[in-house]
Amino acid sequence: MALMNWLVARFAVGFGLVAIALAVAPAPAAAQAGCGPVPGALENPPEVARVAGGIQSLDLEVRQDGNRLCFVDRNSKDRPGIAPTIRVRPGETLRVRLFNRIHDVAPLRALSTPGHPTDIGGIPDTQGDFEVRPGAYHPPTGNTNLHFHGLEVRPVPCGPGTSPGDDVVRTYFAPEGTKPVPPDACQSAYEIQIPKTQPAGLYWYHTHLHGESEAQTLLGLSGALVVENEVDDSRRQQGIPDRLLIVRDQPIPEPPEAAAPAPNASAAAPANTMVAKAAPAAKQAGGTASALPQCAFGKCINTAAQTQCSAPDEREQETILSVNGISIRDTHNPTGTVPEITVRTGKEEHWRLVNAAASTYVRVHLVDIDESGKVRNVPFDVAALDGVPLTDATGRPQAETHAEPIMVPTGARLEFKVKLDAPAAQHRIVLRTEAVDTGCGGDLMPARDLVSIRTEPGAADGSPAAASARAPGPAGAVQRSDDAPSDGKPVRQRIFAFTEYPRPNSSKTDFTITEVSRPDAVIEPYPMDRMPSSVVEVQPDSVEDWTILNFTHEVHDFHIHQLHFRVLESPDKFLEGRVLDTINLPAASPDANWSAGDAVTPSVARLRMRFHRNISGTFVFHCHLLGHEDKGMMGLIRVAEPGVARPSMSDQIPPHHH
Repeated sequence: MALMNWLVARFAVGFGLVAIALAVAPAPAAAQAGCGPVPGALENPPEVARVAGGIQSLDLEVRQDGNRLCFVDRNSKDRPGIAPTIRVRPGETLRVRLFNRIHDVAPLRALSTPGHPTDIGGIPDTQGDFEVRPGAYHPPTGNTNLHFHGLEVRPVPCGPGTSPGDDVVRTYFAPEGTKPVPPDACQSAYEIQIPKTQPAGLYWYHTHLHGESEAQTLLGLSGALVVENEVDDSRRQQGIPDRLLIVRDQPIPEPPEAAAPAPNASAAAPANTMVAKAAPAAKQAGGTASALPQCAFGKCINTAAQTQCSAPDEREQETILSVNGISIRDTHNPTGTVPEITVRTGKEEHWRLVNAAASTYVRVHLVDIDESGKVRNVPFDVAALDGVPLTDATGRPQAETHAEPIMVPTGARLEFKVKLDAPAAQHRIVLRTEAVDTGCGGDLMPARDLVSIRTEPGAADGSPAAASARAPGPAGAVQRSDDAPSDGKPVRQRIFAFTEYPRPNSSKTDFTITEVSRPDAVIEPYPMDRMPSSVVEVQPDSVEDWTILNFTHEVHDFHIHQLHFRVLESPDKFLEGRVLDTINLPAASPDANWSAGDAVTPSVARLRMRFHRNISGTFVFHCHLLGHEDKGMMGLIRVAEPGVARPSMSDQIPPHHH
């Protein structure tokens, strides 16, 4: 696709925004250094050099190399183009200067097309149903920013004399060479204050520019972040290797001769999406849910009008995977490979896996394949989920042995201990992702071997090295997220619903997450040109229980910024009681097209969260399938700042979205 400049118009809409015209000019010559070669061997990414003292600094450059984007540590020559791993400790400050050298938006535009016209009407306003409002297309800008996924820090927006914190609502960095420089574009370094109570474990950083998150992440903008404490020091002293595995996805390349598919209105949305659903007889007024779970306050979700199942021959695998930059072989990627790791038998290793994919789940476990081809699960000890160590009743880290595949949705992390015995070493050992059931409307996510494990003879069980590997580390502090309110008041209950509706006169779909537990609820995608119709307002140090309902034909992946939550209820019983920041919700049932009046049972997750005052400000919650988030499946939450007046709506406009 030819290089071109992209003109972005910002209109004065809704809250008196000043119209600004931006042109992305060619990048300076230094920006053409590119992203470097693709890795040939599986090894840990390069690491940001640590310094003594409480401040760790990084000059992080976004480079573009054709259809590839990458993060580069400006102060390191170690494998430039491979996103550096950041290691910090609780109580430290992370300072990141971000340099945006995206110079061509064509690859972004190719991944975020506006869709083709159809004759499908909108969802009619019907008495008894929640009102459904359509969204709008977002043309790529090349602007970018950072989200420090899982860190419990304040969402401070960039402003005059203010360094941004983990804010994705208003903070953005325009491409170098943009003329004129947007007055609201950030030019300050991120200042991230790591709390002393931050659980030590695996986190990550990635781009989070609403409307472009999926495209920029698919093209490579993600990296690992590890919070360390004395447990990590103990592992180093014992010589326990720390393996870091970053799973990413990228679009399946289309053959050059492939023609664009003809518009297919029936595939985008069946005919019944043009007909309003009859209100179920079980509907009732009041603030409690009725007999049918899609109803509240006398209003119901129009489930029949939602985007329906895909025909079997229309469901496709949308992405291919990579591990630490090495492309994984599968039927759609025959030129890929299965990278290899060498481990010593009888020697413990600590593996950290982050699913940094934009759109693809993994469901991982270790398998032993003998000479006859028979497959046996190899148990491993799960040490942490989403950065939070598994613990016993006293708070001391305590791993749990697990053999069955563990779901790791997009954005989630899994840490586990690997220790292979000699008999298993005689066979083929692989880290495998099994096929993921995404629902009849979801993309195909097939089984794939991610890593092949080659073994070497290790220390005997009675040797000092083996004894050292078995030695327990010191206990680490783990932040609890479900403390009872100190004033004895009951926690607040909220209910949110995932829904999908075809956009009027377009092949695109709008994705929404709506707080249906409020009487004035409107089903509306997170808008590009104005504030959402509703903002979740919470008080500092308050505790709330959120029930998340998935009413769609595909999986969704709930994530909230700035905090972890306690899982009170989940379809995956392994997760109940855990502290996470990301959780999967399976498709609703029955897993077949619904007609007007059909009873639909959503999947349910119930989460408890405390909104500490140290995260006061405005931030977001969303589906972490980033294509869904970009198309509107996101909500805004504001934790009141003690002693600070509530900001005006115009102060909270995310101007970089226009």
